[in-house]
Amino acid sequence: MLNARNWLYAAIVAAGGFVGGITAMQFAPGDALAARHHNPRILIAEEFQLVDRNNEKRASLQITPRGMADLMMFDGEGNDRAEFRVARDGSASLGFYDSKGTRRVLLGEAPSGRNG
Repeated sequence: MLNARNWLYAAIVAAGGFVGGITAMQFAPGDALAARHHNPRILIAEEFQLVDRNNEKRASLQITPRGMADLMMFDGEGNDRAEFRVARDGSASLGFYDSKGTRRVLLGEAPSGRNG
């Protein structure tokens, strides 16, 4: 008698899980399909940060408040050492900094063709 009751409970749980799964697929099929994909093809964010094993920020990709796309790379001490920037108007620059944050090299090009 006890064994039959356990089988009945198992059957009820299995049937409930099956019905719940079917119901979820009917009411939220897009969410169920999205759960199948392991890697999204597009990530949307205002900023991406790359950290090392100690959770220290080593790189950042962001849009600044002035609308400039900015890729910054930091040394192990958190100092900005390299930057690649592109402004809304298309001007671009590549900068390198020393350990004190002083700019040492700056290369760039403006939409007008001016470079340096």
